[in-house]
Amino acid sequence: MEKLFFSRVIYVLFLTSLTIQAQEYVVYKTKGTPINKFENTTKSLQKGTLVSNGAIEISQENMALFIDKAGALYELADVGNYKISEIKNYPKPIDDGAFSKKYFTYVWKQLKGAENTKQHTGNVYRDNLLDILITPKDSIRVFSNDITFSWDENNPNAYYYFFLRNNTLNTLSKIGVYGNSITLFVDDVLLTKGNSFSWGVSQEEFPNFTQIKFNTFKYLTTADYEREKEEIANLSENLSKLGLNQEEIDEELCQFYNLCK
Repeated sequence: MEKLFFSRVIYVLFLTSLTIQAQEYVVYKTKGTPINKFENTTKSLQKGTLVSNGAIEISQENMALFIDKAGALYELADVGNYKISEIKNYPKPIDDGAFSKKYFTYVWKQLKGAENTKQHTGNVYRDNLLDILITPKDSIRVFSNDITFSWDENNPNAYYYFFLRNNTLNTLSKIGVYGNSITLFVDDVLLTKGNSFSWGVSQEEFPNFTQIKFNTFKYLTTADYEREKEEIANLSENLSKLGLNQEEIDEELCQFYNLCK
């Protein structure tokens, strides 16, 4: 009898745990200043805020759009106070294609991970290498007439050597620069569309490249970019339906889909 009771307790705790996990959301988009009230604390909601307790307060002309771990979206737009458990009652309909669902599930993971870790650029080690690179981030596809490379926001006036490796042609270029950014233009000398590149920085003129963090990117041709756009047309339409303008859609695709222009 005791074993049966114990098993039931464990089962109830398991179901409770699942319920709690299901009531966790990440803020995807806001309008105005919606807030999250929990006990004696109040915080304004912004993109990336994780909410799992308390209540959401929506004032006049405010709105909050949330994502859950399954990639589903929910919108609170009417004036009122909403318990976290009530958010699920306000789904935001979108074209429920497999690609869009996969995309928003990925966005959930990225935003939740960023909220949990609060990593600070410039003090993060990856693969035992100090990662001070900011933009462009690793493994993106770029379609633009220029790229601004930026790094180490903690030392904006230091002297750095910027290294650009053309992985397609197997060449390496080096530029000395004061500060923490440099802008390069497509000129078929340093940057050539259709080629793949890696970039990194060092304060040493002749560093040990095995100890430098490099980010990679592919410079797309017009044909490459048009093909990419066609593949994500449905997703772009969904983002537009969520109220994002074209500039915001471009930023979104760069941040979460690694397609930058």
